[in-house]
Formats: sequence, C-alpha cells, structure tokens
Amino acid sequence: MTGTTRSSGDLDPRRKRLLFRCWHRGTREMDFLIGRFADAHLPAMSDAELAAGHDGVYGWDIDGGDWQFWEEGVSDARLVADTYAQLARSAGAGVVLMHDSTARADEPSAIMRRNNRTLEAITRLVPVLQREGFVFSALPAG
Repeated sequence: MTGTTRSSGDLDPRRKRLLFRCWHRGTREMDFLIGRFADAHLPAMSDAELAAGHDGVYGWDIDGGDWQFWEEGVSDARLVADTYAQLARSAGAGVVLMHDSTARADEPSAIMRRNNRTLEAITRLVPVLQREGFVFSALPAG
C-alpha cells in the first residue's frame, strides 16, 4: 500500500529507504500506522533516532526461503547462497533473513534439521556480496 502524501525527493538515501519500508510493512494496517508516522516525523529525525528505529527493529526485507530448501530436502548450500545473492542484487541493500543452522532438537521436521546448511550458505554468500561491493553492518543485540 502506498498512501504516502509526501515526496521523498528532498530526503537523503537512508531516509528514502526508511520511508519506503515504513509504507511496505506487509499489512495495510501497519503500512498506514507506521507510514503516516514516517511521513510526519522522518525528515526531522536525528541520526541517533534513525539508528534506534531502524537497527533496533530488524525489519528484514530479503528472505530467500532457506528453510524451504532444507525442508524440501535440498541440501545444496550453493543454490541457497545463489538465491540470496540474486535477491540482494535486485534490492541493492537490505536486511537478510536466514534461519539458524543448528535447528532446535525439538524441531518437528527431521528432514529440515538433517538438511539445514544455513551456515555453509552464509560462508558462501558473504564473500560473493563483499566482492560485489556490499557492506555488512553488525546489528545490536536486543
């Protein structure tokens, strides 16, 4: 849903990305609430306020569905890494969602647990994206 009434033309690239994300949260209700707030307050927010709002809430926007590969019995981490790399290239930037490679012992899907190669996919993905100029930032815990 795009209900924004403000132009992003006068915003720096970081604020433009945040404004877009605020209007594309996944449900109309959230888009409306967060988007309207961003329209009103984003231009005047300090760098510290932007960091707290963006980095503090991990609003992932790149999900290559690694868990689906593992659940379907695909154990080739290269395929998963390639999928995520393509999504990152298309987006140009973002927060990537991947699932824990250890999978809990009580995970109902034994197939997913057995095939999970997320750590291997990450070790393949990160160097590829770094060579292409992507920069990685640590997000604060909590």
